[in-house]
Amino acid sequence: MTHRHVIRLLLLGVILAPATVRASETFPGTIKDAWQVLKLPVKGEGCLLCHATDPGKKDNVNRPFGLTVKAHGAKKADPSSLRRALTSVRAMAVNSDGDPVSDYQEIAIDGTNPNDPKSFVPPTVVKPEGGAGGDGGASGVDGTGGDMGVDGPHFPPADFSGPPPFEHGCSLAASPDEGWKSALGVFALVAAAARIMRRARIRPKR
Repeated sequence: MTHRHVIRLLLLGVILAPATVRASETFPGTIKDAWQVLKLPVKGEGCLLCHATDPGKKDNVNRPFGLTVKAHGAKKADPSSLRRALTSVRAMAVNSDGDPVSDYQEIAIDGTNPNDPKSFVPPTVVKPEGGAGGDGGASGVDGTGGDMGVDGPHFPPADFSGPPPFEHGCSLAASPDEGWKSALGVFALVAAAARIMRRARIRPKR
């Protein structure tokens, strides 16, 4: 082999070597871009998210998240296949380490390691406002209300004197004075009618 051939092989190696390194380094960058992440929640360049070492090697994908994206179609030196795998992992809310939080939530939102079941932010439980009903609770404001609904039982005001008296018809009952006047008017009518009847009886016949 001539010196010219040796130089050509060396130049070819210099050209191809960075391309191989770039292919392996694109995976952390692809995850950052696909899930809009500034920093991956592992040490180093982010390879430990999938690999046993940093930088990662092709044959040591043994982390739970790495096995997850591999199962969803991620292939070696193929960033587009990783993007498709990440889309599937997010849509299915995959949880690689078995904690209460999905991989996407851990990496993109909480900044925790999806390979460590002890590294997660506990989900926030939002309590509903007002009472949801219970057995005999006095108030519904703090969520312990009884059967009276959200605002608890409603008591009448202190000066409440009870319901109004029962009335019917189109008008209210007459006052005592008006009642006496009505009674006197009826009595006068009865007396006048009696006088007329007496006069009619004693009138002489013609």
